[in-house]
Amino acid sequence: ISLCSVGEDRFAVGTSSGYVVVLDRNGLPLIQYRPHKACIWDVAFSSTYDFSTASEDGTSSIFAYHLNQQTLEATSVASFQSDVFALAYTNPTDPSSAVLSGGLSATICVLHSDRKSSSFIPASTSIQAMRPITTRNLVLFGGGSGSCALVDPNTCTTVETITKHTRKVPAVSSYGNMALSGSFDKTLRVWDVRAGMHCSHNLVMSDVLTATAISDNYAAACSGSSLYLWDLRNFHQILAVKNKAWSGLTRGLVMDHTKKLLVTASVDGIARFWSFE
Repeated sequence: ISLCSVGEDRFAVGTSSGYVVVLDRNGLPLIQYRPHKACIWDVAFSSTYDFSTASEDGTSSIFAYHLNQQTLEATSVASFQSDVFALAYTNPTDPSSAVLSGGLSATICVLHSDRKSSSFIPASTSIQAMRPITTRNLVLFGGGSGSCALVDPNTCTTVETITKHTRKVPAVSSYGNMALSGSFDKTLRVWDVRAGMHCSHNLVMSDVLTATAISDNYAAACSGSSLYLWDLRNFHQILAVKNKAWSGLTRGLVMDHTKKLLVTASVDGIARFWSFE
């Protein structure tokens, strides 16, 4: 269901039954946890043994795995009244950085670095997806109404809201000063986020967008049952496509551009590893 990178050559899958499974780049399981008994809509690791989850059970939780005792500890839990779809560390490599989460309740919870205090940012829409914009210390979210917004976890305010999409945005990703959004309106948009949000490219796809990934030179997206790859230097020409890549839809997509690797996790229960040239 959900997917994220766990450092060098490792990836974590969040499942519909509440497991988090860490895989190597060959798809072999290394370790698994069961932090929930319900679907894990989103998962993010900040170190090898520190991670956060957004769950169908209405909680956003931060966990630490103690290797010596082989125990999993929930260090902080935020309770919502409904599904939590998305979360993000403000600094993806710092376990102590603030964690933002949100879902159906149209409210963003900010769990601060001390893990004892929290703040809430009101949103006019449900929260479908989140990714940090590390160059600006902001977090980007895609909303259920089609809006995308930048929020500041330090001031707990919304910095900017854009309504270019017309249906929900379940897919956002970021790299440096660029971001990518994919929507159920079948459009894929590239954003320059150096100062605000400025759409630099827009593509109309043949099916809904459910996952995106972006790097310095490449962009990838899951559209229906197809996986697409573009070179950002020639964005309006598809670099590669794999049709009928999975059954159903895919929420999980991770790109390792240094290894020319794409990883997908689909509702059909399969994590797939794709190489590209």
